[in-house]
Amino acid sequence: MLRNFLSIFLLISLTSADDSQFFRILIREFDNPAGTHFSGQSCSDFGFVGLGCNTWLEAGVIAQVNDVAVTTLNQQINSRYETSVTGLNLIVEDENAASYSFFEGFTLQIRLASQNTFADNVLIDSFTININTTDQTGIYSYTSQRNGTLPTTLSIAWSTNIPPFVPSTTSASESTTESFTGSTTAFTGSTTTYIPTTTPILPKDCSEIPNLSISGAQTIYPDGVTAVQVFCDVKSYGILTVIQSRDSSGSSTDFNQTYDSYTQQFGNPSAASNYWFGLENMNVLTNQKKYTLLIDVCCGNTLSSRQIYHGFKIGSNSTKYKLSATADLPGIGLDYSSSRKDIGSEFSTYDTYSLDKSSCDEFGYASDDDVTVQPYGGWWFGSCGNNLNGALISNTNETCSISSFAGELGVNLRTTTGTNSDGWDVDLISYNRVRMAIFTFDSLLIEKSDDSFCKN
Repeated sequence: MLRNFLSIFLLISLTSADDSQFFRILIREFDNPAGTHFSGQSCSDFGFVGLGCNTWLEAGVIAQVNDVAVTTLNQQINSRYETSVTGLNLIVEDENAASYSFFEGFTLQIRLASQNTFADNVLIDSFTININTTDQTGIYSYTSQRNGTLPTTLSIAWSTNIPPFVPSTTSASESTTESFTGSTTAFTGSTTTYIPTTTPILPKDCSEIPNLSISGAQTIYPDGVTAVQVFCDVKSYGILTVIQSRDSSGSSTDFNQTYDSYTQQFGNPSAASNYWFGLENMNVLTNQKKYTLLIDVCCGNTLSSRQIYHGFKIGSNSTKYKLSATADLPGIGLDYSSSRKDIGSEFSTYDTYSLDKSSCDEFGYASDDDVTVQPYGGWWFGSCGNNLNGALISNTNETCSISSFAGELGVNLRTTTGTNSDGWDVDLISYNRVRMAIFTFDSLLIEKSDDSFCKN
């Protein structure tokens, strides 16, 4: 908790270092992906669509280790319910830095709340960071684990010209290490003038890749360790991580796979490709942050449908990778309902589907001339009106309708409510290009008419 002043601190605009002795902390960004208070309660009545917290920040620093830093500063850092506040570039400075003979670490205290009272019921998180180091510059990110909700992450840098402490028993060529001692994730840093060797924070999705400005295949680490190739689509309104894509002009990747194959990644990620991220990767990634799913459906070069699903999450193997989400537009796509919806359903293939196959159009459809469907691929067959992993069928007409049914339903997604004119849940439409992509930015920024995916 914050207590009485031991030093005076001043939050100032970003400036270059001057000739006097100084110690400064740069607060770079703060992420609260869950958009919740420390208690786990959402900050906004619209947290279910991805809105986060309007956040006040209180900070203080002292260029001494395990000491008390305090400030009376209350600074609002965002006002549009963002879950990620970047480009803060706020500096908090120890004005007593000139009185120190040497530098061997610092204490940083930060509190964040949805109101400037910083009362317990509006507290988002608090950081007390003690760092033992003689490095005069450094950049680190700290993750705070919160019970019952997702962790928050704070990114900082420091700079000082205070002379580093040099132990009299240690030569200049030797180095020792000490452990990070704070309320955040432990790390190991150097206590000599050498730059510490630290493990970089590996990106879990495309939005975490530093300085990403061009769309293309990239490597991410959903579990923090294992490398996975994905396509990252960089838009003016945000960065998308593509987890599934189909394209009739792309590679000939076979999507008529077994259930076990769907648990893993297959295909090659690119702008026009047939690619599957893998159910295991989806489960690991979507349970770390609050993601929104974007589905783009194209017929030729025309955008036929753009659907958004909030709170997209894939369950574990024990739930058979159950799909959870809330539809932006109810009654269509994954929210289309027959006896069930795809939302809330388990993933399955024909072999693992446990319900009555004859009542599922994806398995039981038959044409007027008694041509029966040939089941293809795996999906969350709830309504049995959708399958973005269906067979790719060449189409030359403007509606992508299947004019002559030969047993394959193709790549299909319901864009209207209710059964079709013949009473079936599945439309005889096979789209030639579709994709599923996830993101963490505000879905209101999405350009609903952006058809660039269909034209690439």
